[in-house]
Amino acid sequence: MFNDGAMIGGYRLISLLGAGGMATVYKAQHMRLDRYVAVKMMHASFLSDPQFVARFEREAQIVAKLEHPHIVPVHDFAEHDGQPFLVMKFIAGISLREALSDGALELRDIMTILPAVASALDYAHSRGVLHRDIKPSNIMLDSDGTPYLTDFGLARTVQAGESSFSQGMLIGTPAYMSPEQGAGTPELDWRSDLYSLGVVLYELLAETKPYRLKRQTDAEWEEAILVADPQKPSANLLREVDSDPSRMIALRRRAKEIAGDLDNIALKALSKRPEHRYPSVEAMALDLHRYLEGKPVLARPQSMAYRSHKFVQRHRWALATTALVLLVLTTALVLVTWKARQAVREASRAQALQDFVTGL
Repeated sequence: MFNDGAMIGGYRLISLLGAGGMATVYKAQHMRLDRYVAVKMMHASFLSDPQFVARFEREAQIVAKLEHPHIVPVHDFAEHDGQPFLVMKFIAGISLREALSDGALELRDIMTILPAVASALDYAHSRGVLHRDIKPSNIMLDSDGTPYLTDFGLARTVQAGESSFSQGMLIGTPAYMSPEQGAGTPELDWRSDLYSLGVVLYELLAETKPYRLKRQTDAEWEEAILVADPQKPSANLLREVDSDPSRMIALRRRAKEIAGDLDNIALKALSKRPEHRYPSVEAMALDLHRYLEGKPVLARPQSMAYRSHKFVQRHRWALATTALVLLVLTTALVLVTWKARQAVREASRAQALQDFVTGL
């Protein structure tokens, strides 16, 4: 740990932002450019382990090649007294985990955050990079609510077959691991990241993780993600009504909002078998856009009744106006027809009377 004000290369440390198991992150000032940055220092205790040193440098190399508006960029990589550090863009805000601890996010905010993160993740995949540690604490929100994907410390470059850990070593955060990641499968692909993003979506919608465990141990998490089937997010919300009656109205309203399409999108991303998930992270993002636009989503069977229901929802005002016009026209037609028949009957009676008089 370094004290505030310490100089690391050309950077003056201002304050501690956070500390993890293998690195500490500081807010710092680049003295020559006079701008704030985030400096990530590898813990000195790992300097004797070449594997961790190589992993730290690989993180910098991987992220330096990624240029996306929702990925925190790396500006520099250097050493201070033999201790490596990397310099990143400073995000003045909070993590998605901190935002969740302040209370449930509005559905409109979720629908802004998830597609942006999905776009960043899909871009990384297109460059052959797997993140392998997608979770709320690795998603930053700036003061405007713009999301950024960060911490590629467990990332893997697919083309080169490079990994941050030795083959067979369990990696990631248990609660967000895909089944294949939890099983220790060495050759993961982008569908593992998609599953982890699905867990994040589920947590944002249901205000809880997909699986309820008696003990929050790594072993129980692994068993849950390998065997257990998660409930629908809306069903999990309704279960919370019993434990928190004071939020009954809010929970039921939220459950009603997400029931159906959003339930199905989350559960499709959480499919145990990778081939049953979305064909790409972009496809999941597109399904979220379809939901926002009121169009049929791909996460459920496209029955005629479902498609008709979505069409009516999407065009309800136009259909209501058309129905009203048809009603007016039908009513007018009925009245005209009735008037015409009345006129014919009156004419027939007049003709009959005239014939009677003439006959006299």
